[in-house]
Amino acid sequence: MTFRIMTIELEREIIKAYKTGKPASEILHTLPFKTTKTIYDVLRRNNIDIRDQTDYKYERDSTYFSKINTSNKAYILGLMITDGWLIKDRDAVGFSSTDRVLTEFLCTELKIDFSHIVKTNQHKDNHQTGYQIQVYDKMIKSDLIRLGFTCPKSFHEFLPYIDSQLSPDLIRGIIDGDGCIHKLSNVEQADIIIYSGSVLFLKQIGSCIDYHLSIPTPNILRSSSIFKIYYSRKDYVEDIGRWIWNGNFCLDRKKSIWEKYCGKSNSN
Repeated sequence: MTFRIMTIELEREIIKAYKTGKPASEILHTLPFKTTKTIYDVLRRNNIDIRDQTDYKYERDSTYFSKINTSNKAYILGLMITDGWLIKDRDAVGFSSTDRVLTEFLCTELKIDFSHIVKTNQHKDNHQTGYQIQVYDKMIKSDLIRLGFTCPKSFHEFLPYIDSQLSPDLIRGIIDGDGCIHKLSNVEQADIIIYSGSVLFLKQIGSCIDYHLSIPTPNILRSSSIFKIYYSRKDYVEDIGRWIWNGNFCLDRKKSIWEKYCGKSNSN
């Protein structure tokens, strides 16, 4: 067990590292604490001037969300809707996932050094490693606000208006973020489930799928403290899978379940 107790020695290490120009997120990698708030608390207690975090000089594509015009951008937007957020009172956004491959792909797309920005932490409930990234960039945040992001985002998720040809990529990103491809009991079949705290968001997803595939929106059901829609009719699941898994980047473990139980009859 790791004890998170602040000592004078640790405070000195934090102050020394910060004065060399290292950002709090990088200092945190070497310490047994979970958030950068601990770092800033130490700095404030010791009257250390805190730098403007938007001045951190790491590479990133500030214009990435200015125009959603590629499959990858639509997919990343779907991931941000589900697993991303705006950081209040700062020109910054955050993203977290238990899937390293998704976080690495997001970093690659935004031209961010994965090893420099991302920190890992252990989730108490299931002991999974989590990956979290914070990007300090005024333009990225303002573009996401323009696309409909709010702060806080929880229970206010939305489906942004983008080129309809990119809709399957957007939905694929949402499913990879907050969806599930679930093997049904006693039959060689799977269903597609999408979770959200927003009923309106799920209705928008259903309407989007209906518009493109003429598949009616399922009833929205409560699942614990959130809501869900799920598609279980075999031909519907097959059609949705062919539509969203179109050869572009995805989370392979979800696609493989669909291929195993729903995609075989349509492989040719």
